[in-house]
Amino acid sequence: MKIKLLGIDLAKNVFQVCALNQANKVVFNRKVTRDKLPPLIANTPPTIVAMESCSSAHYWGRRFSQQGHHVILIPAQHVKPFVHGGKSDSHDALAICEAAQRGCRKTQLKKPFVPSSNFLISLTKLIPIFLI
Repeated sequence: MKIKLLGIDLAKNVFQVCALNQANKVVFNRKVTRDKLPPLIANTPPTIVAMESCSSAHYWGRRFSQQGHHVILIPAQHVKPFVHGGKSDSHDALAICEAAQRGCRKTQLKKPFVPSSNFLISLTKLIPIFLI
């Protein structure tokens, strides 16, 4: 049962994770708490992780990409047409998976901040000002 795609509906404390296999069948669609999400993703072999783009999506995306996963952020307006039935977290996670498969407009993660040598030199000039 190889997982091809993970769709994650992000929230504050409880996330909904939907996994699809190679035949595009749902392997699981379950709630996962904040502290159990990183071990779940770490124990999953590298795959595609799709999330609705929001403020915390970049944080989670950077964390998942460090573990070897390919992260896709999808704007909310591109996920909404794929929600079937009522508004629920499980339907949203499934819609994120479907939107990621359909090839709608996707955004990649922004590169993490890497300070340049010029930045570090200017920073060392500011340090004596703050020590006075």
